Amino acid sequence: MEEDEYLSKMKKTDKFIPVITVLMYYGEKPWDGAANCTIDYRSLDREGESGMWTVFEETKKEGVEEGKAQAIVEISLESGFSEQQIIEKLQQKLNISMSTAQEYFNLYGKIMA
Repeated sequence: MEEDEYLSKMKKTDKFIPVITVLMYYGEKPWDGAANCTIDYRSLDREGESGMWTVFEETKKEGVEEGKAQAIVEISLESGFSEQQIIEKLQQKLNISMSTAQEYFNLYGKIMA
């Protein structure tokens, strides 16, 4: 190790691995923490099939699906549909398995109860 590298314990050839921290706040009160993110994510490279972009895209897709599922369950319950009819509708509209549809019904049906 060279003299300049001694304090940091890093060699000139060492690389930093970029880290992005994402916070999803679901509290009832307005967020009062730091909120200054100035990264233009559209300008970042999307190299490779995996990595943080995949995580962001999958998380977004899951959130959209969950939002649609919640809307289907709530509207269907309000319209008087049976549990079986709602599960079939979830499977059809979201192209999901019966077990996933049942999970959505159990989650969002209880909210309506």
